[in-house]
Amino acid sequence: MSFPYQNNFLRIKLLFLLISSLYSFSISGFIKDSNDGEPIPFTTATISYLDSDKILKGTTADIDGYYILTNVDPGEYNLNISIIGYQIYNQLITIDSENKRINVNLTAEAINFNEVSISSERTRFEENVEVSRINITSEEIKMIPAFVESDIFRTLQYFPSVTSANDFNAALIVRGGSPDENLILLDGTQIYNPYHVGGIFSTFNADLISDTEFLAGGFPAQYGNRLSSVLSITSKEGNSKKGRLPDSWKIKKYWDYNDIKADVSLLSSKISAQGPVYKGSWIFTGRRTYFDTFVTAYNRIQDNDNPFIYYFWDTHFKIQTTPFKYNKFIYSQFNGSDDLKVDITSDDFPSVKFDWNWINNTKSLAWNYFPNSNYTVQTILSKTEYNFDVGFEIDFSSIQDDVDEFCEENDSIPNDTTFVADLNYILDNNVRDISLNQDIKYFVNDKFDLEFGWEAKYLKMTYSEEFADQQTYSNDENPNINSGYLKALLKPNPIIS
Repeated sequence: MSFPYQNNFLRIKLLFLLISSLYSFSISGFIKDSNDGEPIPFTTATISYLDSDKILKGTTADIDGYYILTNVDPGEYNLNISIIGYQIYNQLITIDSENKRINVNLTAEAINFNEVSISSERTRFEENVEVSRINITSEEIKMIPAFVESDIFRTLQYFPSVTSANDFNAALIVRGGSPDENLILLDGTQIYNPYHVGGIFSTFNADLISDTEFLAGGFPAQYGNRLSSVLSITSKEGNSKKGRLPDSWKIKKYWDYNDIKADVSLLSSKISAQGPVYKGSWIFTGRRTYFDTFVTAYNRIQDNDNPFIYYFWDTHFKIQTTPFKYNKFIYSQFNGSDDLKVDITSDDFPSVKFDWNWINNTKSLAWNYFPNSNYTVQTILSKTEYNFDVGFEIDFSSIQDDVDEFCEENDSIPNDTTFVADLNYILDNNVRDISLNQDIKYFVNDKFDLEFGWEAKYLKMTYSEEFADQQTYSNDENPNINSGYLKALLKPNPIIS
């Protein structure tokens, strides 16, 4: 049952919000590191009156370093932007007749203070401890003790509700689920089975990670099709500051470099390079193991003709540019592969060949639109390919001469006894994922944000098995998955969101 005055009250309130939005403005912009131009996420941005230290409005930057303060009345304010590890930024701003776009570069600053004593106690299990959402940076990953080298999956296993099947498996088991119940995203693109060495290491090089968001429960509306967890990894964008090419080179305007690094660990050799491009930046990282190099050298020393070759490699390339005002384009590509080859040949036994290969390839093109207004739009077109191939073959022809000789010595065995020339088994599993999605965020006012989006996904999945040159199983699936979501965020305290 409703009353007329209730409907009138709602109409008056909506009219008030509409009128107030017409006579108020917004302050928005990007916050970046002055040294390399990388976005600084989760930075605090506040405004206050000039004659007061009391915070009037506040917000935090998102993963792209983008912040927005809405419903700001005309007047003069002090803009304060701060985060631990950087100098505090203050600027006097005047809001008159239009929205303000203020991009900020923060300078890193060491924190010096006197000796302090810190004491604490172990967290009690009966207390309400929030562990469902965790954010980890690349520096934090490298600080945690690692098995051979830093690994995001190994790092997450230190947190509550996360474990693995055993010490030799990096696959995440979250809240009792299975590894295939986790949604793994790299720059918004889904990756299937992101592991090396059969699951011992993850495919993500710690050097490429800018920020990691891990959700072990209570997923936001934009994530779906998984039960256990969401792991969303945002890669670095690269150093957009001055490069090293001579100023006289014409190509310097469009492409340059300023940092090339190489690193060697017990597991692999790694290389990374980055630099500026036209109104943007690029970064490349790559690594490769050298198991096969050691094995090959050992076989040469031992005069062993039976090769055992295994190695894995992965590369990541990302380029971002802002050729037009308020429009940012990002291309990201990831490639990874594991290769195992075993070839055992003997005069006394059948020869055995084993090939095992799995591949992860992703490509994505993102368009981020950040107008000088109260909304943002992100559109991503992506393609993911996952291939898993296993081949096993036993060749009996190498011992056929011994069989013939044995038959001649034993009259009870027919002389025409022969083995099957070879016996093989082949498994082929492929997944192709082509997706188009769009997310729109609308900042209505200080207390209310609205986010909605959609996704169209085309999947092509094939699985087949072959034994003794005869196909024993085959299955093809080509589903189309369309989805949408709507999310509202209510902030009772508009000072910090």
